Amino acid sequence: MQFQVPQFIEHETGFLGPLTVRQTVILAFGLGICLFLWLTIGSSNFFVFAVSSVFVIALSLALGFGKVNGLNLTAVLNNFFVFSVRPKLYLWGRREVTVYYEKKPQQALDKGPEKESPLKISKISKIKDLSKKIEFGS
Repeated sequence: MQFQVPQFIEHETGFLGPLTVRQTVILAFGLGICLFLWLTIGSSNFFVFAVSSVFVIALSLALGFGKVNGLNLTAVLNNFFVFSVRPKLYLWGRREVTVYYEKKPQQALDKGPEKESPLKISKISKIKDLSKKIEFGS
């Protein structure tokens, strides 16, 4: 018996033509902001209205249709803000590395007769000798 495997599970269904519900809401919200800007500053200062509405439309188009590595831009921004706010726990795990040591026999160095050092080292230090003289009063 063969089973049908569903395909295109991640495909969102169209709501308004080819637009999904999320895209329709984002674009309607952007157009609503542009309408609000027209009613407040559109008639008095058209240049400010035009610049701000171009910015709002570009932002709503990017949020509605933009994708980063297969994810919607809204999901990427949501993940960014959640990651930024959530406390982080940094753990460092030491890697276990096996160290192999091979001891090689040392070769005896053939040196000639040792020269006598120009520095003489006395057998008893002067401080010990002085402490004995103070101790015993001699």
